[in-house]
Amino acid sequence: MFPMPSPLFVGIDVSSQDNVVCCLTLQEEKRPLCRFSVANNRPGILEFQDRIVSLVHKHGFDQVLFGLEHTGCYSTHVAMYLQHHLSFDCPETKVYVFNPSLIRDFNEITLPRRSQE
Repeated sequence: MFPMPSPLFVGIDVSSQDNVVCCLTLQEEKRPLCRFSVANNRPGILEFQDRIVSLVHKHGFDQVLFGLEHTGCYSTHVAMYLQHHLSFDCPETKVYVFNPSLIRDFNEITLPRRSQE
């Protein structure tokens, strides 16, 4: 029998100024392993890489799965760096770029509605 994969899920909220990151595991899907922000520039993406590599080494993840919402040129640059230019010392990495309407529709279905005041 094969061992279960140990993935790290990394959600990235991309904007023109910074990238807000939330890291989750299968065991703690409701409580983030960590959250942090980095500048949306080359030094920021290299800091991001260092922090993810540190988590991979500390927890022994064998997969890193990145997810981000398509926000035009900002998310395209981040996705390209993740896919082609950065290394995370992990056997498998995947990058998923989601249509913003999918995220919006998912949130409408799953998140509690704010009460009307």
